[in-house]
Amino acid sequence: TMSVHWTKEKRLQPAIILKKIDSGKTISPTGKISFSGFDVFELIPALISMIDFPSKAEGIDKSTLLWKTISSIPASLTPDNVIRKVEELYALQEASRELPFHILTSISIENSKFPKEINIEGARIRLLAADFPKRFASRSVTIKKAPPTIDATPSNYTRLIVTVKAKSPQAAVTKALRLLDLQRAIWCLNGNSGMEIWGKEWEPINKIRLGGVHSVHHENGKAATETVWFDPNFSEAAPLTLNDTRTFRSNSIYAIRQLRKSKYSALLQSALIRYVRAFDEKDLASALVKLWGAIESLASPRDANYDLVTKRCSFLFKEHSYHRQILEHLREFRNHSVHEGDQGGAAKTNCFQLQFYFFHLIYFHLGNVKSFDSIDDANEFLDMPPDRVLLGKKKKLIEQALRFVR
Repeated sequence: TMSVHWTKEKRLQPAIILKKIDSGKTISPTGKISFSGFDVFELIPALISMIDFPSKAEGIDKSTLLWKTISSIPASLTPDNVIRKVEELYALQEASRELPFHILTSISIENSKFPKEINIEGARIRLLAADFPKRFASRSVTIKKAPPTIDATPSNYTRLIVTVKAKSPQAAVTKALRLLDLQRAIWCLNGNSGMEIWGKEWEPINKIRLGGVHSVHHENGKAATETVWFDPNFSEAAPLTLNDTRTFRSNSIYAIRQLRKSKYSALLQSALIRYVRAFDEKDLASALVKLWGAIESLASPRDANYDLVTKRCSFLFKEHSYHRQILEHLREFRNHSVHEGDQGGAAKTNCFQLQFYFFHLIYFHLGNVKSFDSIDDANEFLDMPPDRVLLGKKKKLIEQALRFVR
């Protein structure tokens, strides 16, 4: 079976897109394939959405892969010959050797209180005391050629270098930013405000945010590609200074250690990354919708069952009835935000409340890594009645059943 294939979704018909691409194709006497107009650039993303790639292909440059595919088939493009070529080029890329890459960016922290080096899931993150080493001079040259006009590296941000192994610069950046966001999620859970009554309505909640531009480099410091990655919605944050360094550090180290032990670590990591990316948003109604999605991915991973989300999250608290009401209110706000684009001033307060529940849900999973073999086991536990009398009755029934099935 092929590792790359057209999606089984019947509504999507790649043959129609391929016919359109073919209509603008010309082949020179030397056999060189070219395309007229800009249609092809608009159609490649449509084709990508119709192809199922394996999960490990997350970091590959799919646009380049599709461009190489259609530029190397002189015959009429068909779903069969295109998917075969995609598979062939993907297999070649998979067979290539992983190389070390350095991703340069910056982060809104006052670095003297943070560790100089962090190793997380195979990535090495170095926080620098000064500017980037001279061998990375190509960063500023590459940024000047690129379109973003935002401040690439705010002067009061800490410079950092993430080193990863990958098969291409694109894959390296995807991997580095994912792992950097995982570390940032753990820091933000412990460093973000618990609540802000005052403050700007359109300011992201995360205290620890990345600089505006990320560049990728080879071992020798030269730019690995002319492309730079940038955040078009970038807004500068005041660097976070830690007050209680000891608690912050021990909580962060504990979270990483427990993540490694969890039997469903990938799911927890994904939820953490969704959390931190949600709270990078300036639009706080949108941030709340995204964070609800992160909670849902843990509390109701099979289907978006809102009743289960509120029930399972409220089980974590002694005053479960009270917390269930707050969660129901947040659920209502989330629904209004989705359907009506509600931008009300309540969004900020609600975001902080939802962060509180996400924090407790994540630390529940991290604190019980030895108890559950899967997310389903954990959710089965959270489905228990939050009542000692009912739990006692359940216990008696289970003991009776155990005697019965001997």
